Amino acid sequence: MAEGRDRVLRIVTMVVGTPPLAVLLAVCVTRFHLLSLELRFALGFLLALPIWVVATCLVARARSGARAALACVGLSLLLAGLLHTAPAPRQPAREPSSVTKVGHTT
Repeated sequence: MAEGRDRVLRIVTMVVGTPPLAVLLAVCVTRFHLLSLELRFALGFLLALPIWVVATCLVARARSGARAALACVGLSLLLAGLLHTAPAPRQPAREPSSVTKVGHTT
């Protein structure tokens, strides 16, 4: 009976617990990386699915469903707290472009 509950808890954790964890981790990477805005967005967008797959595999390989669920919830809360409290790093100011528009005379 306990083995059946463990399996159900693992499946629920895989389906419900790992997607928020993957999204939060991708958002943290996007927010705290020192690349341009476009590259950070692409990096976070492209990392969400592989992070979710890895997290799901780790939940499936965990010793127990309760430990996997606790780890998912704990990491999600940690990442959400980090996003909520930590300031984003400052981006270097962009230099003004010296290129003029085509057809524009100065």
